[in-house]
Amino acid sequence: MKSIGGATALALTAIALSTHVTQARGSGQAPCRPPGTVLLAHDATVRVYARKGGAARRGPVIACLSGRMRGMTLLAAPPAGSCCFGVGDFLFAGDVVALQASRWGVDSATGELLVANVERRQVLQRIPDIWSYADAGFVGEVRVTKLLLNARGDVAWISASGRRGGSVVYSVRASAPGGSPATLAEGAGIGEESLSLSGSTLSWWQDGSERSAQMP
Repeated sequence: MKSIGGATALALTAIALSTHVTQARGSGQAPCRPPGTVLLAHDATVRVYARKGGAARRGPVIACLSGRMRGMTLLAAPPAGSCCFGVGDFLFAGDVVALQASRWGVDSATGELLVANVERRQVLQRIPDIWSYADAGFVGEVRVTKLLLNARGDVAWISASGRRGGSVVYSVRASAPGGSPATLAEGAGIGEESLSLSGSTLSWWQDGSERSAQMP
């Protein structure tokens, strides 16, 4: 059994398939950029913007295809007076983007995974509580150690569940548009970053052997 670290759910590992993702350092310019926004992240195809002053805290999060005039709203602005929202851990695959929206309070937080096809202006999946922690992880936490996305909008990930300073159980999970998240494997011997996706076949290492399954 491995020991789970501190409450690290907000520092998630996010890896896209064969896609180099650039986290934005400047505002950039693109035809679909709404006034008063900053560029959060992009690849060669998709750009993601939010209101100046803090992603998703003051305004909606918007995505568009590079060179296109029309975009789509990924996340609406939170209600007036709401506190403690954020977005990050972007993945890109063709016209598809995934992001994690977080909400936190005193010593607790949860994250939702949103997947959208920007070309079709369609949200493909919303997966609540993909990660979480309570009482800074002393009561329990779930963190994502590997996350994958493909151009169909399928997602797969490895999560680590446990309590701070205690043992860890790893799970291999996957979800396709129109379906529900499925657990494909579980155990202490799963390699926390061993997940890969080729076509519709997932592979990972567990107890010293390579395992595989089809996307649900």
